[in-house]
Amino acid sequence: QLASGNTVVDDKHKHAHPWDAVKRLAKNQLFMCLVVGMGTFILIIGGAATVQQPMLRFGPWKMSQTEAASLMGISAVPSVIGSVIGGMVLDKFGGSAGRRGLFRCCRHLFMMGAICTPLIVASYFVYNTWGYAAMSVVTMMAFLTVMAPSSAAILTSVDKDIRTYAM
Repeated sequence: QLASGNTVVDDKHKHAHPWDAVKRLAKNQLFMCLVVGMGTFILIIGGAATVQQPMLRFGPWKMSQTEAASLMGISAVPSVIGSVIGGMVLDKFGGSAGRRGLFRCCRHLFMMGAICTPLIVASYFVYNTWGYAAMSVVTMMAFLTVMAPSSAAILTSVDKDIRTYAM
């Protein structure tokens, strides 16, 4: 590899110098909005997962440690399925290429956040164990459909030579 200014060059790829890439990412308003949005998403998921275990054990459900852990494990499987469905939905409605694709990704992120955040809160008021389990599984699956569109939006919003640093 040869160093040419601030760009590392090999036969096939050009990558920006890490410090230059970070500066360019920080100046990219769309990228920064996506990062803040994904940070919020991660906080919501993390908060729900953190609160879920004690609520299942000590809340109205009074589950044992094993039952609560099993329910949380069961809700993880549909989350993976939701991630795959998110990519399929994105492809079905035209993909993520270009500005229109970026808009589709961002619209999906907003819609899922607007729909699923109240559902997560509402699930804590369902006192029937099976009702809560069903609502939790469906909500997590729907909420995690944002994974593919969010990755596509981040990759679409930055230049090719700094995509490695954006992810």
